Amino acid sequence: MAKAQKETRERERIVQEKYQAVVLEMSEDEALFLADILSRIGGNPELTRRRHQESLTQALKNAGVQGGGAQDIDGGILMWSGPRIDLGAERPAQNWAL
Repeated sequence: MAKAQKETRERERIVQEKYQAVVLEMSEDEALFLADILSRIGGNPELTRRRHQESLTQALKNAGVQGGGAQDIDGGILMWSGPRIDLGAERPAQNWAL
């Protein structure tokens, strides 16, 4: 004989929605450049657009692209890091990063 009882259960619902997307096609060298730039981004990931850096970097890694960062001296990227106060230093503060 069949039995039935009522139960309250939770389940995950999958909702499909439309959204705006940007599709960016680039060469491998351009992707390496972007990975290098992303590796240099700082700031508060909760209060600024810096929060997107990690997902962009991971997407590039998933595609097999990993930037050279500081080790890529021959193709290094110079970026101005802004004014820096270096108290007590014997040499001037460096404002450029590879």
